[in-house]
Amino acid sequence: MKLSINVGSLQVLFDSEKIARLCHEAGFDGADYGLDCMCNAESPFMGENYVEYTKKVRKIFDDAGLPILQAHAPYFARAREYENEEFYTTRVLPTYKRAVEVAGLLGAKTVVYHPYHYARYSGNEERMFRENMEFFKQLIPIAEEYDIQIAIENMYWGHPVKAGYVIDVCGRSEEFIRYIDTLNSDRIVGCVDIGHVALPLVAEEESWDMIRALGGNRVKALHVHDNCYKTDAHGLPYTGDINWNEVTKALGEIDYQGDMTYEVNGFIRKNMDDEVVKLALKYMADIGKHLCKLVDQNRPNKNCSAE
Repeated sequence: MKLSINVGSLQVLFDSEKIARLCHEAGFDGADYGLDCMCNAESPFMGENYVEYTKKVRKIFDDAGLPILQAHAPYFARAREYENEEFYTTRVLPTYKRAVEVAGLLGAKTVVYHPYHYARYSGNEERMFRENMEFFKQLIPIAEEYDIQIAIENMYWGHPVKAGYVIDVCGRSEEFIRYIDTLNSDRIVGCVDIGHVALPLVAEEESWDMIRALGGNRVKALHVHDNCYKTDAHGLPYTGDINWNEVTKALGEIDYQGDMTYEVNGFIRKNMDDEVVKLALKYMADIGKHLCKLVDQNRPNKNCSAE
């Protein structure tokens, strides 16, 4: 199993060359590259020379020994961005489509997408389902062209009145399975966000329940981070309350074949000097390797591991 680290939070501190070098030296096998910047029309990924720029980014990471294994698609979060037909047609949909191409050009084998969840979920479940089916079907041909899988992510919703979170699109295993199976394509898979499962006020299942329910034929990607069941903290595993023995046991039981991909934000801080950054990254990598080891110990055939 390969250990991957999201580099988005590091990009506000260091340039790509330094990020790739430090993460490789710390022991990570690859990177998870965030494409949030594509929501800005001025992003180099949205310009005329985006192919050349994307290839340049890929070369930086490849040359450092930290290939980009996974990418996170951009996402527009406001209802008005979807409900304004002109903006949706000229900006939202073209951006989401290009993100598949960019992720493929970066060398990623998987690009993670938030399903549409801009409207209040309760009462709009079927509307969101129809719109998501139409949306993801448009991405499948691009994914086939660039030989990449699209991983749908389970979501939560911050209630505007109540102080807490509630279930959102794909937040229940049953609905998550419905999304993947209805699309019925080998290009559509699931990304289980470990932290997201823990957040709703009325927790109907744990992340390990979702992993087992979806199974190894659907779960092909992960967002690995911890929290205390109260906020989307994106903390380092073992710094919150999630039971990582249960998580890794479930991943082993389904013979998970994807990467162990961190989505940990903020552990590396701007007040750290380079030597502390190196120590912190190594600590993160060591914990990730431990998680990988636990998964392998729980596989049906303990002598086999996902590489």
